[in-house]
Amino acid sequence: MTTPDFIHLRVHTEHSLLEGAIKTAKLVKWAKEQKMPAIAMTDSGNIYGAMLLAKEAKSAGIQPILGCQLLIKSPSWDGNAFSLEKETFDKVILLVQNETGYKNLLLHFSEYYMGADKQEVPHLTFEELCSKTDGLILLTGGSEGILARPILNNH
Repeated sequence: MTTPDFIHLRVHTEHSLLEGAIKTAKLVKWAKEQKMPAIAMTDSGNIYGAMLLAKEAKSAGIQPILGCQLLIKSPSWDGNAFSLEKETFDKVILLVQNETGYKNLLLHFSEYYMGADKQEVPHLTFEELCSKTDGLILLTGGSEGILARPILNNH
């Protein structure tokens, strides 16, 4: 088996409203055509398609990678320093590495939807995110992620 040039680790499907449109079966078919041994599903704030991805990928001989995109409440950057007076929401991707990671992701979902003030968008705090990391792989969210803001502002 040859090593693939690329494996998608950030894919929004039809379960990620307003951000993705590809249906799971079509995603798996495409990944197989591209000879990818694995494909990740990282919908925003949910894993509704996890069972379907697992079923479709298994039948195609592809390793499903479960994950999701979540918002992290972060201090704002005023140009010189971080400030807690005006907080922002940055994106991160959590990928499940094993059963422990899956359980930790489910615990994060509880905090995500139950912990936020009803006036705010669902989110995790950095402390909540760091409290359950076993079995999870964190991607910093690209240009909308937790590291991008200071980098894009030359800091």
